[in-house]
Amino acid sequence: MAWYYATDGQRRGPVSDEEFGDLVRRGVIAPDSLVWTAGMADWRRLSEVAPELPPPIPARTDALAGAASGAPAETAATFGRAVAEAGTAPRYAGFWLRVAARLIDGVLLWVAGQVVGGVLVALLIPDALGAFSIEPGAEPSGEQLATLLAVFGIVFFSSLVTGLVYDLIFLKGWSATPGKLAMGLRIRTADGGPLTIGRIIGRHFAVSLSGLLMGIGYLMVAFDLEKRGLHDHFCATRVVRTR
Repeated sequence: MAWYYATDGQRRGPVSDEEFGDLVRRGVIAPDSLVWTAGMADWRRLSEVAPELPPPIPARTDALAGAASGAPAETAATFGRAVAEAGTAPRYAGFWLRVAARLIDGVLLWVAGQVVGGVLVALLIPDALGAFSIEPGAEPSGEQLATLLAVFGIVFFSSLVTGLVYDLIFLKGWSATPGKLAMGLRIRTADGGPLTIGRIIGRHFAVSLSGLLMGIGYLMVAFDLEKRGLHDHFCATRVVRTR
């Protein structure tokens, strides 16, 4: 198992279980050092991870004692594995949690899309309201139809751009959209890392594809062992719970 750790403001690694245990034993990785390995939703202090080892289990208790007293490399490796097993397995977000997060994001995006679209229409087509003033029974003129199509096009395009910018800002900065933050969720890569800009863009359009396929891409979350939707499969992402 590969471990990463932070010392002197620098993130280091990967190191093996054996190297990790040896670094802890020698004090290079202190109790307040941040550590991370695959399966952990976020970086955590060693002191927050190690105490989770159940003391009644001899193998784990021996591993901790050996790491503190300067045991051989085999014990150091055991220590690293023991910490990894101490409650750090990822907790994947289930279907309904993700639905709730998506609903929150949907409302926020709808409001943002309406505001941005309305501003753009007012700036680009100042007399757009006139196109909607059609007498009952009268047929719209060609100019009115062209204006209506332009308005719908602007609103549609602005909604697409707003959704993409929304994902880029929040997923790059917080690894979660506001809806997912509200539900205590984060989006990670398969190895537990944050998403790159390219992966965020790819996932954004993959999410749209999941919805276009009669929602089947979303329903996959309910049946997948790691709670992945179609877009998660495409982009090698996982949605994990942080609380």
